[in-house]
Amino acid sequence: MSERDDQIQRALNDAKRRQLEERYGGFFSPQDSSLPPDVESDWLESIAEFERQFESAEQTTVRHFIGDPTFAPVDDVRPEDLPAEVDRLLEYLEDHSVVIDFLTPVEDEEIYRFITEELLDEEVDNIHIEGMTHNFIYETFHRNDALEISDWAEFLLPRLLDPDVQRTHCVSPLDVPLVNLDEIASSEPILRMIERVSAQVASILDVSAIVSESRVQGDAGCVRAVLHWHGLKKDTMEPIEGEERLSVTFHRADSDAWPVTGFALDKPVSNSVF
Repeated sequence: MSERDDQIQRALNDAKRRQLEERYGGFFSPQDSSLPPDVESDWLESIAEFERQFESAEQTTVRHFIGDPTFAPVDDVRPEDLPAEVDRLLEYLEDHSVVIDFLTPVEDEEIYRFITEELLDEEVDNIHIEGMTHNFIYETFHRNDALEISDWAEFLLPRLLDPDVQRTHCVSPLDVPLVNLDEIASSEPILRMIERVSAQVASILDVSAIVSESRVQGDAGCVRAVLHWHGLKKDTMEPIEGEERLSVTFHRADSDAWPVTGFALDKPVSNSVF
């Protein structure tokens, strides 16, 4: 594309963006000059096509969306054939723009059963655009309690060392309070950890938590994790880092949220600065 053609296409793209914003109420970020104008044109056209189809789209089932195929009941599939049948089923779905994510390992029998007995009856917008997929996550249909408390722990623990976080506002998507972190932070063991870090660090640059173990038994859950931070050392302002092992306990609420019932420190890991 010549420089002149490039300028013309960019002007046409600007007009297309304004048209989409005016008609559909969207908003585009400033134009990325590094993006080739012909690529941007194709992208804008895909957005326009989506909006056109969405205006008149009806709801349909996944089964109808992918062409009303017929699959054998899970009980009719021999156990030794299940891995291949699951692969074939997932490939068929992807070929028809339906993608399933599994956040944790799931047995082949359950994957096959879930797709053929549940997912195919789910409703989706009847929109067909090349490159666009309908995405599903298995765990939104079948909650994984151990994964859920693991995610909450990785969200909550860094806030113990982040002075800019509003600790008292840690709630679940169900608006159920998870924990009052101010109270936890003032408890003796956690307070000692915070004070030790504060005594050495002028500024925390980054803090994260990695869960090493997550267990649920009945309505009780427990997570063990490593809290890892990077900062600048007092006086010298040299980089400094440290780790601390913690455990978090949870108890299932009536709403199926998992409020925290306590934090505890484990033994420091071998490379801890403490």
